[in-house]
Amino acid sequence: MISRLFALLFMVSIAIPCARAQDISAIADLKLRNTDGRWVAMNDFTGARGFILIFTCNHCPFAKLYSKRFNDLHSQFADQGVPLLAINPMDTLVYDDERFEFMVEKSIRDSFLFPYLQDNLQLFARYMKA
Repeated sequence: MISRLFALLFMVSIAIPCARAQDISAIADLKLRNTDGRWVAMNDFTGARGFILIFTCNHCPFAKLYSKRFNDLHSQFADQGVPLLAINPMDTLVYDDERFEFMVEKSIRDSFLFPYLQDNLQLFARYMKA
């Protein structure tokens, strides 16, 4: 179990912000484009008790292995008011295979049950780093 958790943490950054609740409001309205074409913000999830935030991408060999686990996490916690949001913060100029159309293909191919959001300007990711 511990080795699986380590592998998951090694592969992606699971962001659990240490910021106070009022600080989160700075990004609660930030809208990121979902692979279904809609724009999604944390405030769209009324009644959410928290979020599982996963920073992932298309090209990483490890990230390619975890789609089923992400779906399992979402299925386990969404009904408890804790949805999973997968965020791709990769620069599409540096990594061509991180373009939005490839994100759409990945979400369809891997049958994502959760939003897969593009943050190519790294706005959300920078906030979480701070």
